[in-house]
Amino acid sequence: MNLKCIALILSLCVANSQISAKLDSPTDSHSDQHLDKVVHDAHTVPADAKHDVLPNHVKLYQKFFKAKRKDQVGAVQYMLNIKEAKAQVDFVNKMVNEAENSLNEAKKVLDSQKFNGSVNDFPAEDSPLKEAIAKTLESTAFYGEMALKLPHIIEKRFKKDVNFRRLIMWAYSFSINFGLYDDTSLKMMNLAGQQLEIIPRQENFENPYDRMKIKEQIEREAALLMEENRKKKQAAKKPSIIKNKPSLKHTDL
Repeated sequence: MNLKCIALILSLCVANSQISAKLDSPTDSHSDQHLDKVVHDAHTVPADAKHDVLPNHVKLYQKFFKAKRKDQVGAVQYMLNIKEAKAQVDFVNKMVNEAENSLNEAKKVLDSQKFNGSVNDFPAEDSPLKEAIAKTLESTAFYGEMALKLPHIIEKRFKKDVNFRRLIMWAYSFSINFGLYDDTSLKMMNLAGQQLEIIPRQENFENPYDRMKIKEQIEREAALLMEENRKKKQAAKKPSIIKNKPSLKHTDL
């Protein structure tokens, strides 16, 4: 595996505070019930998401964030292309651990400063708070991208590890409600939230990026088609049985 590529992907899991600076919350005391309510409301776009009225330093960070998102999409594509199953699982889990560490560090800062602001409160100057916000936004988006495209790996720990699940739910709520994500990121996060059932699934929800389910569906449809064709061929081979009824001959009259 290319070490340069690994180093690049590892760097995607945390915000680069120096670059962010140049480009110029909920606390642990909140109850689980309150967190659930906030998370389930998080798929609505907050009023602060009107990006045309944002401060210039926020618009500048948005440009950086969009570039970061392109790198994250490329990183997840790299993971998808890992052919050996165990190597893929190990690598994805390593990325998840990096994202977890980044989110835990950021949450400590946000909790200590009792920050519960939105995009208009994004600091203009370089600071631990600014770095914590950036880490949360970027790491949450990266995790969402992995959850959407590699759900068969991501969901195992998310469902099993209660503390980790709470961390992701907090990060999801914070990031959506902060109001910085653009429409593309919001759409991705909405699908990821439904995939993980952080927010309620729509009745017709389908993950268009779940390769394994798509493959299984194609295989099922192919099997049904083969069975249908087999039955048709079998029916065509059966000889038609004509029952000959006895008829009266002229001589019998």
